[in-house]
Amino acid sequence: TMDGVDDASSKYESFYEENKVERMLGRSATGLEPQTKTITLDNGQTVNYEKLLLATGARAKAPDIPGTDKAGVFTLRTIDDAEALRDALNKAKTCLIVGTGFIAFEVASVSLMKGIETRIISQDRWPWEKFASEGTGHFVAEAFRNAGATVSMNTEIESIDDGPVVNAVDGRQFRFDVVVL
Repeated sequence: TMDGVDDASSKYESFYEENKVERMLGRSATGLEPQTKTITLDNGQTVNYEKLLLATGARAKAPDIPGTDKAGVFTLRTIDDAEALRDALNKAKTCLIVGTGFIAFEVASVSLMKGIETRIISQDRWPWEKFASEGTGHFVAEAFRNAGATVSMNTEIESIDDGPVVNAVDGRQFRFDVVVL
């Protein structure tokens, strides 16, 4: 496990019993009735609840382009992903980050702090385009430029070749030690 990571599952076993939390691991909810505060499980069982938290989870989604499985190409979602990326960044001289979400900027910050040549590219017009104003996006991009990163917007990826080499739709190629999607 990573140094400094005590408990990736968030809570110790005793937490659940002490707080009267019932876990049903390996079950899926197939029905929800908020009016009666009941959930139907995949085995037909009906469960009553007092309070409900819908936590559907998420997976890192790699772009739908050829080559996302190449050596040196990473996504970041699990502890294993974090360990693999940490090990790769410890050896890297260059890092390309595809995307401008919160995790992308966290990785860019670490990369810059390690003295790694860092480039951020995105097909969006400005960082955080889907949820922030253009002014905010440009402010964030400029902050990363001032910290030493190269930020390239309006850059769509076509494919990734061995190297890894990232091929943009406009014909540009980016060769980096580490690529983070």
